[in-house]
Amino acid sequence: MKNKGLIITLIVLISIMVIGLITFLVINLNNNHGYSIFRSKKISDNLLIDKVYTGSFDLVDIDSNAADIYIKENKSENVHIIIYGKDNTASVKQENSSIKIDVKTKTCKFLCINTTISKVEVYLPKAYEKKINIKNNFGDISVERFEKANIKIEEDAGDIDVTSADIINIINHYGNIKVGAVNEITANEDLGDIRINTVNGYLDLENNCGDIKIENAFINKSSYIKNDLGDIKIGKTTNININAKTSLGDVKVNKTDKEANISLVITNNLGDIVVNN
Repeated sequence: MKNKGLIITLIVLISIMVIGLITFLVINLNNNHGYSIFRSKKISDNLLIDKVYTGSFDLVDIDSNAADIYIKENKSENVHIIIYGKDNTASVKQENSSIKIDVKTKTCKFLCINTTISKVEVYLPKAYEKKINIKNNFGDISVERFEKANIKIEEDAGDIDVTSADIINIINHYGNIKVGAVNEITANEDLGDIRINTVNGYLDLENNCGDIKIENAFINKSSYIKNDLGDIKIGKTTNININAKTSLGDVKVNKTDKEANISLVITNNLGDIVVNN
């Protein structure tokens, strides 16, 4: 009887996964942003903008529907912006202490083969410590080391890679999230892995489908990790109370301090939880 119950449970889970996959395919073939994940891309080499901005800025805001975006360290104290793309698809505006970049590439529907997308390169002073906001529908995002910056990213389809920052807030629908070092991070992923090297403060992670891996979770206030489908693996931690539960899978936590004031709550629906602290 127990085996029969387990078989029924597995059948139900597989059915849910199949329904989810069908829904996923339907959404991607009919998405309103004009880009399906069933596409290949090439990067434009047509130079549109190459300009240097002087002064002190509190916000760099990028709004794009299709571009690979790179935020890089600049050796000088100026802001250097380079954009490649089709003619009349990009603009840069300096408004008081903010820089606003707008990129609107012509979109395609359904299967997108060798779609040409824009490329945005923003070079910021190494000591930049203000806000970086990025909204992108399709394309990868890469941010280098800005240890004091506050970064907010909204991505529909593409990988996100941040070397380091003070505060990170990420929403990604399709693609992987990779972070080096951060003090506080909030991330919500629909389909893709979340990988973080070091958190030195607070984390709140949620993933619908994909693995979550953290090498060093050095939190100083209560934090949360939630996954629906995928494994959760954590390496070193501070002396904290770890509360880990999974509906279907194995749980292994080396050390936990039930008396600690700081807790890490880990929940999983389908997948293992391993904490090698």
